[in-house]
Amino acid sequence: MDYRKLHKLSSIFFGIIVAVGGLYGFLVSWLFMSTTPGMVMYLVYLLDSIKSGYSLGSVGDLHQVMISSVLWVLSIILIWRFVAAIASTFNLVVRTRQFIGSLKIVRIEPNKIIFNSVLGEIFTAGLLKPKIFVASGLSKLHTSREIEAMISHEERHVRSRDPLRTTVVSLLGKATPYFPLKEKIIRDFYILVEICADKSAEEKIEDKLPVITALYKRMGMEKGFISMGINYFNSQSERIAVLVGKKILSNKLTLGVLGVVAASLVFFVLAASRTELYTCPHLAECIANLGRIKVLH
Repeated sequence: MDYRKLHKLSSIFFGIIVAVGGLYGFLVSWLFMSTTPGMVMYLVYLLDSIKSGYSLGSVGDLHQVMISSVLWVLSIILIWRFVAAIASTFNLVVRTRQFIGSLKIVRIEPNKIIFNSVLGEIFTAGLLKPKIFVASGLSKLHTSREIEAMISHEERHVRSRDPLRTTVVSLLGKATPYFPLKEKIIRDFYILVEICADKSAEEKIEDKLPVITALYKRMGMEKGFISMGINYFNSQSERIAVLVGKKILSNKLTLGVLGVVAASLVFFVLAASRTELYTCPHLAECIANLGRIKVLH
């Protein structure tokens, strides 16, 4: 499979992940907005009943109240998880920017930035305007053909805005609760992005050997690390296996799971929308006229 088809597949993969994340976010927000007025009013009832001594049995169906309260608490927990994921991602983005700012820049070329380092790193960084960063010591570890392949690989990351895409996928992975094969879906997307860049480099230099040998040399050096806003030329055994023809890239299972998750979310939205929740359509008026609650309800 050439890199154009792989890029199209990765775009579809990314689109489905974002769609599932958006649907999940909509569901959580809808649950919170639908249950909050009723639960706030019920808490007002509770406090007033303690003060005035009347029974809560008259304020609504207990079964309805229980369902609404469970959904309300669940929505708060899920929103908190989403907020925590955003905060964690933002923190990593800030740390990445600090790391980039700490680099000792040697020179800036049209398609890359050279920085002083003997470790031989090469990576793409930047969410909105990605740039290629190349360590000055890279030439001591790799041949000119390998470096050409690695730069071509990173150029694909720049054109595809992969640092942004991997950051979004990482954020959604943190924000969503566990479901079967979630970690595999995220990992498969990362691998697909890298293999797409590998194939792009292979076709550009018309030789797969430099890509493979560069991966072998870097195996274990960067541990497959992807930071927020940074895509490393990382070495993973799956990529090498695909390049040498020992493994066929297949994402049917993960795409199928994503489809099931999306369908489940749609079903849950429809089911929840038809569930009669305990609500208060005139919450502000009720609170402002607490003395007349029994009349209003």
